Amino acid sequence: MIKRIGLVAALLLAMPSQAQEADTPTLEAQLEQWLAWFPGTYDSLPQTLEQAKAGLPEDERNYRRHSIFTRVDLPEFGPITFYAEQRRWLADAPPEGEVYRQRIYVISLDEEREAIRLRVYVPHDQKSLLGAWKDTTLLDGLDPEATVNWAGCDLFWKWEGDHFIGRLDPGACTFQSAAYGQRIQLEEYLLLAENEMHFADRGLSMDGEYLFGMRGDTPTIAKRVSEAE
Repeated sequence: MIKRIGLVAALLLAMPSQAQEADTPTLEAQLEQWLAWFPGTYDSLPQTLEQAKAGLPEDERNYRRHSIFTRVDLPEFGPITFYAEQRRWLADAPPEGEVYRQRIYVISLDEEREAIRLRVYVPHDQKSLLGAWKDTTLLDGLDPEATVNWAGCDLFWKWEGDHFIGRLDPGACTFQSAAYGQRIQLEEYLLLAENEMHFADRGLSMDGEYLFGMRGDTPTIAKRVSEAE
């Protein structure tokens, strides 16, 4: 059975312990730091192996996730844009894993919320963009009309001492999932540090049934790796 510890509590438990009180940087300075840390490749394989070695029950182990976030030039979306491609290894996944998420992220400052806003666009034709992190010409001609933006699914990042926390507005992000054939709700809290990213996220049915994401009470902890790994 999947444990249902609160995602905020789970992420707090996994936060780096060296956070120190400091004056909060300006939003512009926060954005500069975020842009220095966010791009790259992150893989949770070390955590997957550690949990298996520790004998953690299967339904409490986080499956392996591999995430690539590449800054790209898509001016019709906005001045700061990223292409995201993520793989996962479920029990029946092939050796190379399965791509489960391809997104365009548009980054801006939200002065009212005092946060960095990450707006998500989902391409209608995702297969044609596979591998765009290494061949960005695959994105040529892509514009917002070729995507869908789910209302309520913007992620808001804030500086927390020595790392960033990204949050969805609670209960705001719901959408129709082609993969699961139903409407789902997304809970998501992320931690971004200099060389790692923590994912405390879950996809749930509208009845609250677990579908994907964090298992047990430990976020997926992905370390920065080189693109070749």
